[in-house]
Amino acid sequence: MKLSDVERIILINQSRILAILDPDSAKSHELAAEALEGGYEGAYTWHLPSFDPEVLSAEECSETLNILTMFLVLKRTYDELEDKSGIDSREIEYEGFDGNNDKQHGFCFFLEKEGKFKDLNITRNSHSQGTLPMYRRMLAAWERCRDISSLAREDLQRILRARTGS
Repeated sequence: MKLSDVERIILINQSRILAILDPDSAKSHELAAEALEGGYEGAYTWHLPSFDPEVLSAEECSETLNILTMFLVLKRTYDELEDKSGIDSREIEYEGFDGNNDKQHGFCFFLEKEGKFKDLNITRNSHSQGTLPMYRRMLAAWERCRDISSLAREDLQRILRARTGS
């Protein structure tokens, strides 16, 4: 993680203040300050366990919101269909992101705290690296629909075919 000199000075000062305010963790805070002072980038996060140097870009956040919105629309569309024949209800279910490999999974916990997407189990862990590519295929098909907020049966079927790449 690259930090500017100003950012390092701010974090050094914060670490030193935390060492005083939190005597039980003073050693860890002092070591964090020392790593920052020395410019040891690889050690920055050793004493900042809740800090994740990997970021989810604004574009990735937007994509995640679009994926979750798409699943709400898919569910609503399916629920409103009179003729559900040929459509597997399990295919419209949101499976979650992979908790080990997808930064979007952590973002979903943040969104849940924000009270977003209450109708989906957004913090579900898919335990599969294949969900994000699948969601992206589905999202591309969804975005080609004439009205993404009100899907026709054919739209729903096309999006579900994109799920498997067929």
